[in-house]
Amino acid sequence: GHAQLYGLGYSVFRVFGACPTDDEVRADLQILLRYSRRVRLYSTECGNVMDIVLAAASRGELAVLLGVWIDNRATDQKEVDDLVVYLDRYPTADVEGIVVGNEALFRNTLTPSQ
Repeated sequence: GHAQLYGLGYSVFRVFGACPTDDEVRADLQILLRYSRRVRLYSTECGNVMDIVLAAASRGELAVLLGVWIDNRATDQKEVDDLVVYLDRYPTADVEGIVVGNEALFRNTLTPSQ
């Protein structure tokens, strides 16, 4: 077996920022789950990723730390709104937490007050 890590970040985007296909997400999860049962997502942008990962979290296959990508653009509110939709859709998903905007703070693109 492989060493178990506490958790892994799952940056889903492919070439040119395209969302992965359903098959790519499932294949990625099979690889990730060899090493950890905790997965962090950084955005709600790819709906199929949210559905597949949260469905797996609802089946007890993994726990997820959800990210909301905030960088002061028009889509910030959509990220938040989409998160609410997915949490309603998967009420039994093992969600360990929600991280909002930490990447923007890390990159200094936004201040905490923004």
